[in-house]
Amino acid sequence: MFNFSQNTFLFETLLLSLVVIVLILLLHAFYLHKKFTSLLVGEAENIPESFKETKKNLSDLRNFEKEVLARLSKIDTRIENSVKKVQLTRFTPFTGIGSNGNQSFSLSLLDEKGDGVLLSGLYYGQDRVSLFAKPIEAFTSKIVLTPEETEVLTSSKKN
Repeated sequence: MFNFSQNTFLFETLLLSLVVIVLILLLHAFYLHKKFTSLLVGEAENIPESFKETKKNLSDLRNFEKEVLARLSKIDTRIENSVKKVQLTRFTPFTGIGSNGNQSFSLSLLDEKGDGVLLSGLYYGQDRVSLFAKPIEAFTSKIVLTPEETEVLTSSKKN
C-alpha cells in the first residue's frame, strides 16, 4: 500500500519547491534591506537614527529659510527707499549770460514712492552760484517750484 518511490518523488518535489521559495524570499529580503539602507542619511546606522537626523536637518533648513526671508525683507525695504528716479535738466535762468549758458540745473533724487530731494543750482556768472534743496514727498513739494523744477519732477514721476 505504501509506495516508497512515489512518496520520495513527492517529498523531493516539495523540498525543491521550498528551497526555491526560500531563495526567492532571501533575494526579496536582500532587496528590501538594500532599499531601507538607502534611506539612511549622513552618519546614521539605522532607520530611526536616520529619521532623527532628517528631522534635525529639516529644522535647520526651516531656520535658515526664516533668516533668508528676514534678510530679503530688509533688502526689499532698502531697495524701496533707495534713490531710483534721477532726472536732470540744464537751463539758462537769466538773459545776457552769453556763451556760458545752460550752467544752471535742476536735479531730482527720488525713491519709488516719490520721496527725496530736488536740488537746483543757479549760475549767475563766473563769481556766483546758488544751490537750493527742496524736500519732495509723493512727487510734490510744499515749497513753490520753478518751471524747470516742475519739469524735472514731472519727468521723474513718468520714469
